[in-house]
Amino acid sequence: MKYQKVIETNKELMPKGEKSGDISYDHQRLEQLDDLRSIKEIAYLFQNPSAQMVMDTVWHEIAFGLENTGMLYEQMKRTVAEIVNYFDLQKIYHKSTDELSGGQKQMVNLAAVMAMHPKVLILDEPTAQLDPTVRNDFLVMLQKLHKEFGLTIILTSHNLEDVMEMADQCIIHLNSHFHRFFVWKINLT
Repeated sequence: MKYQKVIETNKELMPKGEKSGDISYDHQRLEQLDDLRSIKEIAYLFQNPSAQMVMDTVWHEIAFGLENTGMLYEQMKRTVAEIVNYFDLQKIYHKSTDELSGGQKQMVNLAAVMAMHPKVLILDEPTAQLDPTVRNDFLVMLQKLHKEFGLTIILTSHNLEDVMEMADQCIIHLNSHFHRFFVWKINLT
């Protein structure tokens, strides 16, 4: 059953082995969060765009998560159409995912997770394999998603220029310690 596979895949993202401390979401330990709620509300984007793709066409890739959560077909078609328009994917909508560039794949992956309307988006070095122009387009889309939907974005990056331009808060891992600071944006115009 596809729904069960999505749950298993999400649970595989949890670190294995010994860990200390707790990760909580909405005042609940992540391990205790209902599977369906976790899948719908917490989205994850891989560093390697090809590693996240599971379907043969862009349409199917965007619809995959919706189908696996049991969304009715007519609603799924509407949601996919809205996402395709929002992300301006009309030109590649029917293409095979194998034909896409790395930047197109990463944008399709972002569209696919956003079709679930998550509250939190976790991204692992999402621009590491993108050229500068595509990287900028991707970051602009993240800013748009945050501004228009109030999406919480947790992004890891080695490129501090990307992060500092768009972040409200930053946590830097340096010499085995975490340092948290806020970013104030001052408009001088």
